[in-house]
Amino acid sequence: MKKEKWRVLAEKHLPYYESLCPQAKNRAGIYMITVDDVPVYVGQSKNLLLRIASHESAIYDKENDEYNKTKYKLLREAKEKGHSICFEILHYVSDEDLPLLDIIEAWNIDKYNPPLNIIHPEINGHPTYHDNNYKNYTDFERYISGKAVSASA
Repeated sequence: MKKEKWRVLAEKHLPYYESLCPQAKNRAGIYMITVDDVPVYVGQSKNLLLRIASHESAIYDKENDEYNKTKYKLLREAKEKGHSICFEILHYVSDEDLPLLDIIEAWNIDKYNPPLNIIHPEINGHPTYHDNNYKNYTDFERYISGKAVSASA
């Protein structure tokens, strides 16, 4: 069976993350992407390190189908302008708690209000929208482009 392109590209980055965080290998949970220590994205995965590696691939590998998505363009622009981008594991989730991933992710999105999370995961079959993130998203674009973000904006 042929592997999906994103997986092949992500697996190039996987050994690096496994060396940094061997305890996370093949573990499920919730992770966060930060720019200059500020949360900008919260996500979930049944394989945290592979998902983080896939984000890395989407940011830097032009062959990745997600390379031109706005989220990755903004992260790439932030990195090119000297901002620090980090991946952080927030919670590990056991196999018996896997059905709770969406709820735990939504709770963390509410807690951190990251600008690159426009839509919460589906809960009970319905996506929920995070209204504040539309403003936060615009503020993040302005921040990485070097434009000041006013307190009243």
